[in-house]
Amino acid sequence: MILPALAWSAPPILTTEGYGAVRFGMPIAAAEKAMGQRTRYPRHGNDCQYVRFRKYPGIYFMVENGVVVRADTAKNLRNSAGVRMGMDIATFKAEHPQYEIEVQDIDGSSVMYLLKSPDQHAALVLFAVDGKVLDMWAGIAPAYTYDEGCE
Repeated sequence: MILPALAWSAPPILTTEGYGAVRFGMPIAAAEKAMGQRTRYPRHGNDCQYVRFRKYPGIYFMVENGVVVRADTAKNLRNSAGVRMGMDIATFKAEHPQYEIEVQDIDGSSVMYLLKSPDQHAALVLFAVDGKVLDMWAGIAPAYTYDEGCE
C-alpha cells in the first residue's frame, strides 16, 4: 500500500521580512486572506493597533493605516538570528559575530539592539534590560524603532 505524502510546512520564523505568511508592508486584508482568517482590525480609522491570528499564537502584528508593519513577541519563537528570551547579549554577540548591531540606549539599563536588513529598511530588534533579552520584534521603518509599540 502506498500512502499519500503528508503535507508538511516548516514552522514560521520571525525575520526582517515578516512571520510566516504575513509579510511586512502587506495590507491587513491581504494578510487575512493569506492566513485564511479575519482579525478584529476595524475597517475604518488610521490608527495604530495590534492584531493576532489564531494560527500564530504568541505573536502580535502591528497594523498602521491598514498595513502590517511589525510583529512583536515575548515568547521564544523561532527567529532569523537564533535569539532566545533571557539570552545574554554578550553571549549572542560572541555566537553571532556576523551581525552588525546598532545600539540604541533607552534609559541606561534598557537597550534596543537593531539587526538591520541589508537595505536598512527593516530590522529584527532585541530589547534587553541589564544585558538580557526580554522582548523581541521585527518590522519595517519607522515601526521597528518604537520602543513602546504603537505610539
